[in-house]
Amino acid sequence: MASNGTIPPLAKRLGAGISYSVLSLISLAVNIFVLVAMSRKRNSLKNHPFYAIVWYLFVGDLGLLLCQFVVAIPLSFAGEPLYGDGALLITLASLDTFFYNVLFNMSFLIALNRLCIFLLPRLHGVFFEGWHLHVSCLVPWVLAGIWVVTTTVIGCPKVFRHDGFYYMYRCQEEISGFGQVFMTIIQHQGYVCPALILIMYVVIFWYIRRQRQSKLSTPSTDELATERNLLIQAILISLSLEIESLLFNFLPQLTPDMGLYLVSLLLDYLLIFITIVNPVILYIFNPIIRLCVRSMIWGERQTTSKQPRADDTEFAYTNYVIYEVSDDYGNHYNGRHNSELSKHNPALDREMVY
Repeated sequence: MASNGTIPPLAKRLGAGISYSVLSLISLAVNIFVLVAMSRKRNSLKNHPFYAIVWYLFVGDLGLLLCQFVVAIPLSFAGEPLYGDGALLITLASLDTFFYNVLFNMSFLIALNRLCIFLLPRLHGVFFEGWHLHVSCLVPWVLAGIWVVTTTVIGCPKVFRHDGFYYMYRCQEEISGFGQVFMTIIQHQGYVCPALILIMYVVIFWYIRRQRQSKLSTPSTDELATERNLLIQAILISLSLEIESLLFNFLPQLTPDMGLYLVSLLLDYLLIFITIVNPVILYIFNPIIRLCVRSMIWGERQTTSKQPRADDTEFAYTNYVIYEVSDDYGNHYNGRHNSELSKHNPALDREMVY
């Protein structure tokens, strides 16, 4: 790859700039489309904890995409330090760190929220009901801000390599002992947290299956599909975060003859993929959000009576198989066994019925 004083070849600049632009525009369109569809039903959805969390998640998605259009895409096309090499570049690139950590932390928070719903209902009441929910949702943002400030102060600010088409921490040759420990924690946190997210969803999967098996009933096709979808989505989100962390830490060690250009492209593609995976999964697996999108396209009269209603006050379809497991699960499983499960999990009833 070109050195800091050399403009990369035009073919590489166009390859990075165009591909980043196309993927970012697709992700932006999908996010805005689902967000607008949800906003049409905001009066019905705003009282449900899950959808409140989703709003915070979408803001993080849009913030990360903004960094693509302001930093990654123009610098990739130009191959020159358009923002210089100092405070302005660090400030703009640090926004990428901030919003990525918001999404990273929100993914962990949502997994924890789902775990509390099923296994720790009292904690769910403490952290995810009423005004406590918004405090819990603000925690990932506060932690992301502390993260950015700390990395910058210790001498490892975030920058975008205009000659390499990727983000990196530009650490000073000598940083304090605290700085070294903090950067080591950052590196390992990127590996450990996605694994913990996957573990939490596996525990939820085990709990759902155990509850179903305890009823000694033959599982329906919908129940089996829900359990399968839970694992598929958990693996999808956890794996994308894990690979992103691995590539980010591994990339600065590569040289041009080791495929640096292709790996740098893959790294940014994954970053964009993380912003699109949430709305896509929401649309595919959440009946209310799917209904919101379809009603916006076809109009209210085109939706069938078999679909759940977003303004149904008797039964709130507040669920998302990965983020809110009881979506189809609540429909098909808890609908039959709700009285038994509520003895162990009263929070589930509060999540479903308003």
